[in-house]
Amino acid sequence: MTYPSPTDLVHPSCPNFRWYEVWRSQLATRYGFDNTSKSERVILGAKNLVLHVAQPLRDHFGGYSPQSWYRGERLEKILCKTAYAKWCRKKRLRQSPASWSQYFALKSHPTGGAFDIEIPGVPNDELFRYIRDNLEYDQLIREYPVVGDPRSGWVHVSFAEGANRNQDFALTSKGIIYDYLR
Repeated sequence: MTYPSPTDLVHPSCPNFRWYEVWRSQLATRYGFDNTSKSERVILGAKNLVLHVAQPLRDHFGGYSPQSWYRGERLEKILCKTAYAKWCRKKRLRQSPASWSQYFALKSHPTGGAFDIEIPGVPNDELFRYIRDNLEYDQLIREYPVVGDPRSGWVHVSFAEGANRNQDFALTSKGIIYDYLR
């Protein structure tokens, strides 16, 4: 497999997404490390997400660029430090390289198959409903919505070719809400 350049299209039949959008991370830039991947699994995950989710959203809503897409292990460790500690407590595991490997294996961003999005001019509740009602997905999460503010928070969506679970829910500071916006 040829390693893509930042300006190459992620998928040949999807004219609107380029690899720099997959790899881009303000946090990685701030910390001074490379957040790209040469993994075939990551490249395939990003291509599938573009084909089945990202491009259909752009076709329907117009231009946008994902906020957070691929996250390599180094970036994921920074971003998920608190969530990982909470997961270890819940599972009664010590924080260790072995427990980190278990936790990391559960994550979708490191596969290239997930991103967090907001689309300018589109309330996040509307975006969530559209994806839930019209697209295939693995997980669709309405993250940190505020009651009465449909633009609050953001939307996380993942796609796992041949393994989509079609799970949708909201994640709030108080926990998980199933049947969100039904």
